[in-house]
Amino acid sequence: MSDNAKYGENEDGSPSAVGQSVESEARPEPEEGDALQDRLLRALAEAENARKRAEKAGTEGRQAGMAQLLSELAPALDNLDLALEALAGSHEIEPSLIKGLEATRRAINDALLKAGVKILRPSIGEDPDPNVHEIIGTVPSTGSNAGQIVSVAQSGYMIGPRLVRPARVIVSREREAS
Repeated sequence: MSDNAKYGENEDGSPSAVGQSVESEARPEPEEGDALQDRLLRALAEAENARKRAEKAGTEGRQAGMAQLLSELAPALDNLDLALEALAGSHEIEPSLIKGLEATRRAINDALLKAGVKILRPSIGEDPDPNVHEIIGTVPSTGSNAGQIVSVAQSGYMIGPRLVRPARVIVSREREAS
């Protein structure tokens, strides 16, 4: 073998097959490059989709856990609200006790709001929304407010788009003709 053959040249000085094959292996064909780029882009897109799915599953899992906790905590919150309503006009109870209970309820509400809970406490005179209010009773109308909320029996709760419990309300109805 001559020195030229060792360095990728034939005896006549033209490039040898050895030199050509090394050079062609270093550069992929244009079709191969396009295919590799397509595979890379697809892999990146799939990784991004997997990240989004995992993030969504985590959010939904947290919301489901919060909803479970809130549904178990709601009766205790209802009892605290009932106690505050019962004590509101009482002169027999120490005012500092009432203020302490009110502060406790405000602290609980603040913690719920920070955790992403929306407290549903409709206003008197508002029209009930069947998506977030449950009508648990009716009373005869005292004026032109038939069909409107006259009392809120229990607050409702939402976490994100999930309704944990509807607000339970009493609405007015048309007076029956006598």
